[in-house]
Amino acid sequence: LLISREVFYDPSSPEVSISFGGQRNWFKPDSSVLLQVKMSDPQNKLLEKENPQITLASQRLPVLLSFDEETNELAGFITIPDKLIDGNLTGNITFLTTNGTRQSFPFSINIDSSSPNIGLLPHSPWRCRSATRLSFPISDAGSGLDLIGTILKIDGMTQNSLSYEANHLFCSLSIPLTEGSHEAEIIARDLVGNISTATSFTLLIDTSPIIATANEERSTPTG
Repeated sequence: LLISREVFYDPSSPEVSISFGGQRNWFKPDSSVLLQVKMSDPQNKLLEKENPQITLASQRLPVLLSFDEETNELAGFITIPDKLIDGNLTGNITFLTTNGTRQSFPFSINIDSSSPNIGLLPHSPWRCRSATRLSFPISDAGSGLDLIGTILKIDGMTQNSLSYEANHLFCSLSIPLTEGSHEAEIIARDLVGNISTATSFTLLIDTSPIIATANEERSTPTG
């Protein structure tokens, strides 16, 4: 069974391209976000272009926008509501038209209100088998880990050579740590500014070869 349908394209119909300033289209609730709207409206069917109605997750947003007639662009700041669920949310920007109706254009953004999760038990030992490349379990299901804002301290010294992959924070050291116990602390930050609580723990450096025995039991997590 073949079903066909004619589709008519009206080149005079308004077209709108919506973009936001931010990291990978992720935003934190209760934040101000730059909205940029590029418009194509050859027959000026859209009215009050500087004052559209904007909704997100069925909530109307307060806006402060300006319209540039030369570039046909609308720009300004919107405020993200403070109580939204995490994840991808849809919204609409709606204009009044010359025939008295309203025309809406959809958009979507990602909301992240959760701080990164540090997979370490506070005040508990964490063993690393390398004295120069350390790894610590950290996961973030939203905007991603911000390495500039994430802090790792070992024996009171802030470490700068950090990287992140496969849900682990890695630290590369030019001078090896000594064998044994070191006091460590991690504060993780994501790309929209959510910050975890400080997690203090004991870092155990143990580079000795692993000798397996029949009754060996391991109680200390390793990285």
